[in-house]
Amino acid sequence: MSPARRMVVFVCTTLFLFSLSAAAMAVPIGSPMRYADQGFMPDEVLVKFKSWAKPSAREAIHRGLRAQVVRSHPIGKFSLLRLPKGADVGKAVAAYRRKPAVAWAEPNYIVQALFVPNDPLYPQQWHLYNPVYKGINVEGAWDFTRGASFVKVAVLDTGVAYENYDENRDGFYDYLKAPDLSGTRFTAGYDYANGDKHANDDEGHGTHVTGTIAQTTNNALGCAGVAPNVTIIPVKVLDSWGGGTIEWVANGIYFATYMGAKVVNMSMGTYFPSKALRDACWYAYNRGVTIVASAGNGGSEGLTYPAGFDESVIAVGATDYENERAFYSDYGPSMDLFWYGYVRGRGLDVMAPGGDTLVDKNADGFPDGVLQQTLAWKLDPFWGWWVADPLNFSYEYWMGTSMSAPHVAGVAALLVSLGVSRPDDIRALLEGTATDLGDAGYDDETGWGLVNAEAAVLAAAGAIYNQGPEANAGPDQILTDYDGDGSETVVMDGSGSTWSPGFPIISYQWKENGVLLAEGVTATLRLGVGVHTIALTCIDTMGRSDTDTATITVNPGPPILRVLGIDIVAQPIKGRNFLAAIVTVVNGLGRPVSGVSVSGRWSGSLSKTMGPLYTNTQGQVTFLAGVLMPGTYTFTVTKVSKSGYTYRSDLNGETSDTRTFY
Repeated sequence: MSPARRMVVFVCTTLFLFSLSAAAMAVPIGSPMRYADQGFMPDEVLVKFKSWAKPSAREAIHRGLRAQVVRSHPIGKFSLLRLPKGADVGKAVAAYRRKPAVAWAEPNYIVQALFVPNDPLYPQQWHLYNPVYKGINVEGAWDFTRGASFVKVAVLDTGVAYENYDENRDGFYDYLKAPDLSGTRFTAGYDYANGDKHANDDEGHGTHVTGTIAQTTNNALGCAGVAPNVTIIPVKVLDSWGGGTIEWVANGIYFATYMGAKVVNMSMGTYFPSKALRDACWYAYNRGVTIVASAGNGGSEGLTYPAGFDESVIAVGATDYENERAFYSDYGPSMDLFWYGYVRGRGLDVMAPGGDTLVDKNADGFPDGVLQQTLAWKLDPFWGWWVADPLNFSYEYWMGTSMSAPHVAGVAALLVSLGVSRPDDIRALLEGTATDLGDAGYDDETGWGLVNAEAAVLAAAGAIYNQGPEANAGPDQILTDYDGDGSETVVMDGSGSTWSPGFPIISYQWKENGVLLAEGVTATLRLGVGVHTIALTCIDTMGRSDTDTATITVNPGPPILRVLGIDIVAQPIKGRNFLAAIVTVVNGLGRPVSGVSVSGRWSGSLSKTMGPLYTNTQGQVTFLAGVLMPGTYTFTVTKVSKSGYTYRSDLNGETSDTRTFY
């Protein structure tokens, strides 16, 4: 990125063998704030019983779960319970909720003063939060979690200004830790561009990206980051010119996975669908790593890679201050899907602020770029061009999908800190809680919408205690096959199914003996005579499911008779043609019935009443009227009967037939 694309708002003085550090105040033992990262008190739950629950029943439930009552509120009628040390609070809450006598149960959540960081440049970080368009709406998420140190996020980029390092061992630092990363946690990284263990940044891109994820926050200096309490794994896979190879990137992914990364950010791309890169992403994904990558800056349809590997990577496009797709942001499917067949929804996943440094739509006097600290620039005296200076730092506004991806990686890290670790679950939360942009639902230009940190975190907090859906297949039903066709139509209604707040049911599947019959809240089924067990399986947004069954009994009705057809023919007898009407009578299943009494009448050129006559084993009876003369003849069935049967004229194939002879 050239200096012309950067906006410098603050420059630090050069540091020599010295780095700034943020003093951390220890939280005293006993303060709930010691557990602010996890959001609730360990080994504690709050429970309220229903009014009819007897004291003996309550005590029995507590004993079964090895819980002790610490105290109860006389008005609220709820109790604080102490669990055995190290108990799984989520499982205990779920166990209490399953008891019919329990009105509600929940963790003893942490309440704290609403958090707004004191970083002086935070008000200019519209991309994190602003009162008009909200950005990624991170402030509400911060009130619940700001990440946790056990969550490792790997930044595969140009490196990070994460350490003070004397590369030449001459007593002078060649690289310095960025002042606004002084309180950010780092673990061992690797430099694949230069083949050593020091992933220091010599271009600036990686430091800017890292700041968005985990800039030291609330330190009265510079900017804030999305998840400042996480641990960063710096992995250098791009050189000082911002370029790298597939081998370097693939190696970086394998390294990050080995080092325990739960989230990987790759603000980079190529238009070549490398198999080596796809395999590396798939390897990490299958080991529980959530991979986030930038969609590309071509402003056209077709994602770059690795963002285009939809099966394993979350592809992130860029928005501007007004939550519109940025002019440079790629969209739609990956290039291979674009050329060889696109399945809607397999492509761009979500959007995040990437900025636009060419405008100032919020009229704050600064370009609408993404603001973070990074390396400053200096003029190389030998070559005569501008190069990044790893000894000086500045706060700069940048734009690009490289800037949007780390917003999503940061939110993903917040979700991991709450215990949601499966990549598919994180993807579902990010997509399911995103602020919809463009047309309702998924669309190619903006995916599922703008990532919403607060909504995702609140949904994740609920997911930990999500009881899953409760399927309701409706009441048992008894029907009678009155038309005798051997089957009846039944309407199944699953609208009585319920789900945990924030996790609606997204799939209703109706099955019999494991065979899918229909999908949807309601289903219209055609069931044969007999007893049917119809199963409804409900699946929510987190993939949790529940099944309920309803018994549908279709009783046979009284056997019926109906006229299948009437044929008026010229029937030859002893060399002469006689006028005849052949009537076929069947039951409700369409099978011929013998011994049926049938009467009818002729009209038209002949007026004559005939019958009753009786059907043969083929269910047919012939009404012979006499020698055939030219004319128009109509035969109408007037009566059909047989003991034990009901004649249903409304089900007749035809009741009369007409034919003209010349």
